[in-house]
This record gives sequence, C-alpha cells and structure tokens, in this order.
Amino acid sequence: MTFNGQVITRADNKVTDLVAGYTINLKEVGSSDVSVAQDRESIETKIDSFVEKYNSIITELGKQTLSSTESDTRGIFSGDSSVKRHEKSD
Repeated sequence: MTFNGQVITRADNKVTDLVAGYTINLKEVGSSDVSVAQDRESIETKIDSFVEKYNSIITELGKQTLSSTESDTRGIFSGDSSVKRHEKSD
C-alpha cells in the first residue's frame, strides 16, 4: 500500500502502526482517500466543562474551609489542615 506517498509493506492486511489509535484493514485492491481531523469544537467544549467544574469545586472548597468565629458562616473543614493544604496546592 502507499501511505503519504511512501510504499508500505506489512505481513498481513491489518495495519496498526501508521496512525496512532487507528487500525487500517486492507480488504481488496483499489484506492481510497482517507482524512482524519481533530474535532476542535468537541475538545473546546470538554475543556470548558472541565474548567467550569474545577472552578465550582474550588469555590465550594473555599466555602467549606472558611474560618470564622461565627458557627453559621464557618466551613465544616475550617479546622482541617489536610483539606486546606489540598486547597492551596492548586
């Protein structure tokens, strides 16, 4: 077969080492044009979702570790140094 202008030879019709994550199964003699492209919109949506969830967690962690002398505003983890250490490690 020819791949990107170079002749490629394999022992069988299953090619797994040319394009990371793809298997090419050669079925018959002929020619085909194949293109692979990133779905940038999907990637951007997933990154935006991750950042939104991360920011939500950080906001909630800030509330739950809030130090205060008033019990109604003090966070449940206000005295827990291990939780506060994780909050600062971001």
